[in-house]
Amino acid sequence: MPDPTVPDPTVPDPGVPATDPTTAAARRSCTRCAGRPGAEVNLTIAASTLLGLDDHPADLHGHGPIDAVRARALADGGIWRRIITDPATHQVLDVGRQRYRPPAGLAEFVRTRDTTCVAPGCTVPARNADLDHTIEYHRRPGDPPDQPLGRTDADNLGPLCHRHHRLKTDGGFRLRQIQPGLFEWITPAGHRYLTRPGTGHNHDATTDPHDAPP
Repeated sequence: MPDPTVPDPTVPDPGVPATDPTTAAARRSCTRCAGRPGAEVNLTIAASTLLGLDDHPADLHGHGPIDAVRARALADGGIWRRIITDPATHQVLDVGRQRYRPPAGLAEFVRTRDTTCVAPGCTVPARNADLDHTIEYHRRPGDPPDQPLGRTDADNLGPLCHRHHRLKTDGGFRLRQIQPGLFEWITPAGHRYLTRPGTGHNHDATTDPHDAPP
C-alpha cells in the first residue's frame, strides 16, 4: 500500500505549474535565459554544394574539412554571410556590408595591390596606412538618408596615410575609385587627379573630358 506521505511521481503536484515540453526545450536552448554565452560555428561551403549541385567538402573552422552531407546539415537554419573569393587564389575580395573591418586576407590583398597610400605622389607604405572605404561605410552627419553606403570589398578599399585620410574626411577633398586600384582625387577647387598608387603614374585630369577613358 502506497505511503501517503511520499509524493507519487506520476501525479502532478498541484502547487507546481506544469511545464510544457516545448517551453522546457526552448529554455534549455536559450543561452540568454540560461546565462550562458552563445556558441558560434563558422562553416565555409560552396554555394553549389549547399544547393546540392555537387558534393565538394566544406571547411569547419577550427576542425578542418567535412563532407558535404554533414556540412549541409550544419548549415540548415544558420545565419549566412556572403563572402566573395577569387576562384583561382581563394583570396577574400568582398564581405559586402556584413562587417566594417576587412578580414586579414582582404586587407592583405588591397595593400599588396596598391603598395602605397593612394594620394598622388604619396609614398607612405600601404602597411603603415589606414584602409579607407572610398565610399563611406557609415552615414555621416548631414548626409541625405538615401545616400548609398559603401561596401567592404576590394573595389571600395584603399590605403590612406593619416594625413590624406584626414584630408578626405574633413578637408573637402573627394575620392573615387574608378576601377579597382585606380583612384580619382577631386580638390576643393575642382582639380582632378588620377593615380595608380605604387606605380608612380599620376595624371592631371582637370581638363580631360569626363567621358574620356581613364
